[in-house]
Amino acid sequence: MESIVKLDDITIKEWENGVIEFEVTDENNNPISGDAAVKLNDSTFLKGKVVNGKFSEKCSFQEIHNESYNIEVVFDGNEECNASRAYAKLYVKKIDPIIISFHDLQNAGYRLVKWININKRLPGKISINNHQISIGHLLYIFSDAVINLNNNITDDLELTGIATPRVSSENLKCNVIVSKEEIVEISEAIIVYSKENNELPSTIETSKGKIGFMNLLYTLAVVIANSSSTGLLNNVNVRPWKEIVAK
Repeated sequence: MESIVKLDDITIKEWENGVIEFEVTDENNNPISGDAAVKLNDSTFLKGKVVNGKFSEKCSFQEIHNESYNIEVVFDGNEECNASRAYAKLYVKKIDPIIISFHDLQNAGYRLVKWININKRLPGKISINNHQISIGHLLYIFSDAVINLNNNITDDLELTGIATPRVSSENLKCNVIVSKEEIVEISEAIIVYSKENNELPSTIETSKGKIGFMNLLYTLAVVIANSSSTGLLNNVNVRPWKEIVAK
């Protein structure tokens, strides 16, 4: 018996997470189950199960930036039905540029530090001027702001979309004092790594040890929240992440 994949064009928003869904039936329109894969421009994007005719998989579109992609769904078939394929288009809706002032970024840094201290974890997003900004994007713009402040620049910054790492690797064992100069070096390393890899680093090596992604965000939020338009903090006390989120 033949299988039929029912697949429509999909539109997503750039940098957001979402769901890819489609249906699979037999030639009599009865729902069937089995393994399936989704390809974008001939490269496998994700795999999953069709259960009772429904395929629904959450996925990240952090690295999807072209205006459109060719979608190919491959259903592997099962004991009753043959394998089949279907084709459609994935359209990427570009987001408008988001401009953030130094004052608004300071406020965001203050709120983020307070939120983490209370909830003992990172939030997924933070609101700035009615925009829901992902945590990964925030670390990049904090790094930009630190570099600017070191050069006495407080111009508005344009938000840059960067993928968030899947892990946060750290080996700090105790509190350490990080100088202004090393704060700048850390921020520069974040920018360089992100531009080269289109993803934020999971860790940055410093003279005090490795600082993980989550702690980098917390630390730079502290720096931005407590700096002024006339310059950066002279130093910052960096605690191990496991101590920051200890309940």
